[in-house]
Amino acid sequence: MRVVLTLCAFTGLRKGDALTLTKAAYDAESGGIAANTAKTGQKVQWPVIAPLRAVLDAAPVHDAITLAATSKGRPWSVSGFDTAWQRLRTRLEAEGEIEPGLTLHGRATAWLTSWRKKALTRAPSPTRWAIVPKTWPATIHVMPI
Repeated sequence: MRVVLTLCAFTGLRKGDALTLTKAAYDAESGGIAANTAKTGQKVQWPVIAPLRAVLDAAPVHDAITLAATSKGRPWSVSGFDTAWQRLRTRLEAEGEIEPGLTLHGRATAWLTSWRKKALTRAPSPTRWAIVPKTWPATIHVMPI
């Protein structure tokens, strides 16, 4: 789940695109991700900045064709991911880590503002940004809706 959430946060990918992104789309040597989006079919490319690279490099090795996989090493289904996200969100709400009603896709301005404050020199395009708990990784902050 961490890979999907972090991909959404740092690339602006929608959930469905992050779930189906193949390993071949990530070029660790050049430090980039290139893929066609499902909504528009356009080819898009993103630089893989340090926090995203750290999550991708630390992800468990698996045999799935997708970059992100379940704990069993299989590609995520949309319903399986939604269930896991709902459980995580409910737990984090109960622990006070996130505000109630948080959704996976949230306000781009809050995310970009938090990164500008950290002096990110080239912020990615403000399309749709994922909401990621502040503990995954510690450099990402929760953004309420």
